[in-house]
Amino acid sequence: MQAIQKIAILHEAIDLSMVEQKLAALKPVILLLDLSIPDLHGQVGLSELQKISPSTRIILLTTTPTETEGTSMLEAGAKGYCGMEMDPTLLAKAVKMVQKGEVWVGRKVIS
Repeated sequence: MQAIQKIAILHEAIDLSMVEQKLAALKPVILLLDLSIPDLHGQVGLSELQKISPSTRIILLTTTPTETEGTSMLEAGAKGYCGMEMDPTLLAKAVKMVQKGEVWVGRKVIS
């Protein structure tokens, strides 16, 4: 996360309730969201988070990225979809690209 700390202020949350609270209070430009966070419920949870802060661009992180999940999450409104093992420098690049309004998806995920 050091690569990200160079370009942004980080706030951590350990559960969905904390994510919702921070999202409502801070209205960040970018939200890096671990898809394995308890009670997220995939696309439904993503939609709920987008309602809290519609201007926040969400980049999803997952331990096992798949084309099916990546496609469905992008269709649900995510602006990025990445594997957890992504190189930190590449993750920082993904954040910068999404800040500019682009979508970020790993080449291995979406053909």
